[in-house]
Amino acid sequence: MPNPPTAGLPNPAVYVVNADGTITEKVSGLIWEATVSSMTSAQPDAALYCTSKGAGWRLPTRTELVSLVDYTVAAPGPTINARFVGTPVGAFWTSTLYAGDLGDAWAVGFDYGYSDYTLGSNPALYVRCVRAPALTCVPSRYDVQAGGLVTDRTTGLTWEQATDPTEYSWADGTARCAAKGAGWRVPSLSELQTILDDTRTYPAIDESAFPNTPFDFFWTSIPEASGTGSIWYVDFYYGATDTDVPARLFYVRCVR
Repeated sequence: MPNPPTAGLPNPAVYVVNADGTITEKVSGLIWEATVSSMTSAQPDAALYCTSKGAGWRLPTRTELVSLVDYTVAAPGPTINARFVGTPVGAFWTSTLYAGDLGDAWAVGFDYGYSDYTLGSNPALYVRCVRAPALTCVPSRYDVQAGGLVTDRTTGLTWEQATDPTEYSWADGTARCAAKGAGWRVPSLSELQTILDDTRTYPAIDESAFPNTPFDFFWTSIPEASGTGSIWYVDFYYGATDTDVPARLFYVRCVR
């Protein structure tokens, strides 16, 4: 999962503008439409539009589209790298359906950088299609290790398996992760969303890998870019993202 190039975090995104009107992000290997139409549509129509382009084009998953969010850009955005010229300020469809109601689908807002679901019949969302590289199959996604660690083979990130039962302010949660040493830190907004399980709710996570996860809010390391002082968090009730004041007490799951 790439992080924005200016965020100072591991795996900075590398965007290559191709001559065929596409942009390749080198960390993920995903190939994106460089520019998008001002057309909006309902989610099923967005999916058909992408597949009609042929050659492996499709509507991106929620995690894939989140990888394009540049959370260092302040609202009203667009919260995306400047190489994606002319990106509309608004919400874009993903192919990921909301587990609580399959008539709803996940969207990513490039006006602010959030993720949330909406009615799949909503005709007012934009479309950016993606083409993925050949997939590498692994026997299982999560490698549960001794010492209470879980490595995600799809991202290379290593997580705490258990949730600390204490809720922390953002500053105290940041200090707790740093005190673990050896590269431990609070995850970025995009990184924390990679362990959401969009097929589940309450909690929206794979409980075989991360048992007893509270369906509650978890801090990310990312301040809201407009300078409001708020911090991004991910809710593990159903998987949405939002911001709150750093004094609020939320859970923390550290990553390295």
